[in-house]
Amino acid sequence: MLIHRHFVPLPAGTVNYLPVITNFIADLTSPQISGASITFTATATDVEEDPLEYQFLLDGVAQTEFTSSNSWEWITDEDDVGPHTVAVYVRDNNHSPLGDDSEAIDYTINSVYSYQAVYPQAYNETYIKTTNRWFELEGFRAVDPSLSLSGGRYLNSWLTENGNPGSQRFHVEFASAEIIKRIEYCNSHNDGYDTDAGVKDFTIQGSNSATAFANLAYADNTDWTDITANISAMVQHTTGVDGAIWHTIDLTNSVAYKYYAIKCANNHGAANNVGLRRVEFKKLV
Repeated sequence: MLIHRHFVPLPAGTVNYLPVITNFIADLTSPQISGASITFTATATDVEEDPLEYQFLLDGVAQTEFTSSNSWEWITDEDDVGPHTVAVYVRDNNHSPLGDDSEAIDYTINSVYSYQAVYPQAYNETYIKTTNRWFELEGFRAVDPSLSLSGGRYLNSWLTENGNPGSQRFHVEFASAEIIKRIEYCNSHNDGYDTDAGVKDFTIQGSNSATAFANLAYADNTDWTDITANISAMVQHTTGVDGAIWHTIDLTNSVAYKYYAIKCANNHGAANNVGLRRVEFKKLV
């Protein structure tokens, strides 16, 4: 039975020690997969053996009132995926009504789903098209997982010719229609430098029209459908880091498309070029 007590301040001059939390644990170690039920339990002591009450918070939001129960069960789902902080407060109702001592645990919930990369049938300009590119810096080089993510960008990435710093289409064709839910990318760099040529503002589109796939005019959106992304700008590669720095774009997409487009509006300040070091399209499995 849960017991609720009312806060009663001590009379002036009365000595009463604060309760102290001595242990706070979860019955399952972090991380856990969504759907898990995790019980958090606190142990506290009080010199006067006053009755104690506990309150549990998730990311600063109270999940319980102050009660005599020293445990709380968190039943997780996919909405809980990500890092969290679970806290507990204890009080003896003789000091602060907000709690006399507290402890916290950092806890991560992972998705029950996993992502699998989807690749074109071959790495050439039949299946990966761009509005513009340097010779031997074609778009398919940014999709080929066998190419290096460190060192020079030549032969290892997509980059436009001088005078094309934006307004570029990057098209990919898959063997069959796929529901792409995530895009992961490494933005443009050259031995860790020249990072301002990386794509900045972008739009993701899907289509099932071969005619639309072949049309690389930036402003022509015929037969393309915009796909909502959780961000609208790619992160500039960190200057001086010669290697992979992966970033994620999550898509709100429930339609299978055979063709996907990244409309690259601009870059991070370079005068002449825009490009990507690597881009991967992923589906849920």
